[in-house]
Formats: sequence, C-alpha cells, structure tokens
Amino acid sequence: MDVVSRRLELLKLEGLGFSQAEIVKELSAKCECSSRTVYNDFETRACWQPVLQSVLDSERVLLKVVNRYEQIYRQASVRL
Repeated sequence: MDVVSRRLELLKLEGLGFSQAEIVKELSAKCECSSRTVYNDFETRACWQPVLQSVLDSERVLLKVVNRYEQIYRQASVRL
C-alpha cells in the first residue's frame, strides 16, 4: 500500500471513530510498515492533509464534469 492510500485509510478510520492506537495497529499490519511510520503520519498531518484534500477535491470536480458529459451524451443518443 502506498503512502497516499495509507493516509486516506488513516483519515477514514479516524472518521469512523477509531482511536489513534487502534488505527496504528490496523494500518501497520495492513500496510506492512512500522507503527512509527503511522505515528509519523499523525504527527505530520498538518502538512499532508490539506494537500491530499485539495487533490481529492480536484478529482471530485473532474469526475462531476465527466459524469455531466456522459449524461449529455446519453440524452443526445436518446434524441437521435
């Protein structure tokens, strides 16, 4: 599992209400990394979380545009 996936999973588990210790235990086993690596993610979160969220927001916008084009294409196909 890459760094971005690990950090996304960290945020997901935290959002689900897991404690920091539970998250570290889960992710270190799942990602096959040391618990120190996951603790480091928590410690440096102020640096990477805004960047990660801005990337995710950009992807969401792009997906909305693609979905809109697909809807327009379907409507045009039906009208033809």
